[in-house]
Amino acid sequence: MSRVAKTVNYLGGVILALGVLWVGLSMPKPGWHALNERLPEWLNNFETGGFVALFGVVMIAIGKVLGRRSSMPPTEHESLIGVSSSAQPKVWCMGYPGHGDLLAAYNGAENTSEARKKRMQTSARNRHGLPLEAEDFSLVLHAMDDPPDALQDYCYISGGNPMVSPRLAEVLKGLDLGNGAFFEAQFYTEDGSESLPWSHAFWNIGNRKQSFVPEQSAVTRVTSGRTDLPSFELYATKGSLMDDEIAVGPEALDGPDVWIEPKLSDCIFFSDRFARLMREHGMLHLFDLKSVRQISPD
Repeated sequence: MSRVAKTVNYLGGVILALGVLWVGLSMPKPGWHALNERLPEWLNNFETGGFVALFGVVMIAIGKVLGRRSSMPPTEHESLIGVSSSAQPKVWCMGYPGHGDLLAAYNGAENTSEARKKRMQTSARNRHGLPLEAEDFSLVLHAMDDPPDALQDYCYISGGNPMVSPRLAEVLKGLDLGNGAFFEAQFYTEDGSESLPWSHAFWNIGNRKQSFVPEQSAVTRVTSGRTDLPSFELYATKGSLMDDEIAVGPEALDGPDVWIEPKLSDCIFFSDRFARLMREHGMLHLFDLKSVRQISPD
């Protein structure tokens, strides 16, 4: 329990005791008989002693709340409180495109083999940080099941393309997005008979950096899987991503605030400015950010 909580509890106890004593002394007769006679009058009139006692109870309750808060583990927002006070700006990353709770069950309206192939190609190009155009995306989306009651400000649809709400898009425009862009989609029920009120847009990350240091990161190398083809330098994280498992060089601090490392297949990278901005606007919880180690050049 914090010092403030202890102090509030102590003062509350003292005030409560004084209030009870005050009420007791104001009774004309001693004993329970006097209490039974005095209590209805006291409750009706709530004399000074009653107010004092009540104030003491309130202070004790406040002290209990402060004590519980001080003993709780820091929230995600509080744990990142140092993002702006660090002498060196931090770098953050999360699994691409985000954790499972952010999945919105929507897909492109067209269900031909050609349309499905195009969606897969678009998702792969976005995942690799390549700039895209509006026509690359399926901008008409149908619910795959019962439509959700609401969409998060940041979410992603079937196939893995991230999406943002108009509110988040406006906030993100305060950052250096480089070649990043937003393309608004239309949402419909599963049978396409009714439009849905979402105005979310596809988020084309659109930026690449070459700062990833695989030999100092907890990653596995991905190969072609065929002996007749040369292996290529592509890596993936080892399941659930943890703080400081990924390492980058100083190049990560230059350029756009959101980017992809082309040699790492399943992460999005973010600047310290991004983390601060999301915290300021109450949207940091949408991004499962993990700290990234920065490797200084020899």
